[in-house]
Amino acid sequence: MDFTVKIYQRLLKALINSGYSFQSFTEFIEKPQKKVILLRHDVDAKKLNSLHFAKIQHELGIKGSYYFRMVPQSFDEKVIKQIAEMGHEVGYHYEDMDFAAQRAKDEEEGILPRTPYQFPHN
Repeated sequence: MDFTVKIYQRLLKALINSGYSFQSFTEFIEKPQKKVILLRHDVDAKKLNSLHFAKIQHELGIKGSYYFRMVPQSFDEKVIKQIAEMGHEVGYHYEDMDFAAQRAKDEEEGILPRTPYQFPHN
């Protein structure tokens, strides 16, 4: 299967030419279109690729939704700001429960020492 940027651009153009509209997740919740595509991007390790895709979509008048993780490979304030300034929706790709579950498992298996949860001080 071909996952090149060129094919992605062709796919988006074909969808536009077929009468599909594109909405962010919030737009869809508030006022869904009938023939619609929601482009949801989980930004994991390749934030610059996400920025590139956001530029492609912007050039075609398409809005997408980009969800960033709170890890260094994903979270980059400059990239997030650029994507938001193009009119794309930006959100938090949360995984707190995953982190907590993995920590508990690692503590149980002795990989990490058991530590009591400490509430942040004000």
